Amino acid sequence: MPNTYQDIICTFSFHLFLTKTYHIITFINNQNMVPK
Repeated sequence: MPNTYQDIICTFSFHLFLTKTYHIITFINNQNMVPK
């Protein structure tokens, strides 16, 4: 397996992780802003 291929997979996984975390944080913030 070439090194560049591993780098692409690693970067993609990291980007996916960041996106997921960002969506979770946004979701929690939206839940907190909903008036009871």
